Amino acid sequence: MGYVIPRAYVDNFADGVEAISKANKAMLERALSTIDLSQPSAEDVVLGVMQTVCRGSSSQAAYLAKQFYLGLRDLMVGSEDGYEGVTDIGRAPGATETVTRGIMAAADYDDIVARLQARVGYETKLASHRTLYACGDADPKRPRFARVPRRTRSYADGCPFCQTLASRGFVYHTGQTAGVHVHDGCSCAIVPSWDKSPQVEGYDRHDYDAGYQKFLDHDYSQPDRTVPHRSLEWQRGHPAGTN
Repeated sequence: MGYVIPRAYVDNFADGVEAISKANKAMLERALSTIDLSQPSAEDVVLGVMQTVCRGSSSQAAYLAKQFYLGLRDLMVGSEDGYEGVTDIGRAPGATETVTRGIMAAADYDDIVARLQARVGYETKLASHRTLYACGDADPKRPRFARVPRRTRSYADGCPFCQTLASRGFVYHTGQTAGVHVHDGCSCAIVPSWDKSPQVEGYDRHDYDAGYQKFLDHDYSQPDRTVPHRSLEWQRGHPAGTN
């Protein structure tokens, strides 16, 4: 049996990314509370705040993801080759602007805040996922990846498409083959392994078969999600960074 990746290492990383997301959402909320949204210039002011917060949150998540990758790599294959990893925050400022201006058209203040915060969460998780795949793409030792959900093994408690990806195990080599599926509140970690028989403590890909079947059945209900699940067809028309 090969090296079993400790579940605590994976969970601490997932919790760290979520902590970054929450901290920056709180920062955004404080900033928005100082802006009079009734003023004609409010939209541009909010856009400036969003660009700043999303850039900072994405950079923090990307840095943490790289450290997670390199820490695990050091444990499994060593660091003698001097590989230092890379970051890819995956941000498209134009997409942030488009989404922000669309949200600002809403009339309800609480709705505006919640939707802008969701965007911060999305961009934070995107930076984490993309950085891990970018590290793998640049790594001469080329790991395989699996998606490991943080808290759920059942379809009723999680995104069906996340569980679809989790049910496949360590089969992904790049972000292109895995699809960088991201949503605010996602508790998944993208986990690399250099082992011939990759294993994560407490992770069995078959735990997610039920969620995969629900996805195949076009059942996208998510009782615990604030944002409806998007079908695979929808995602193909909305690449990461544009939704």
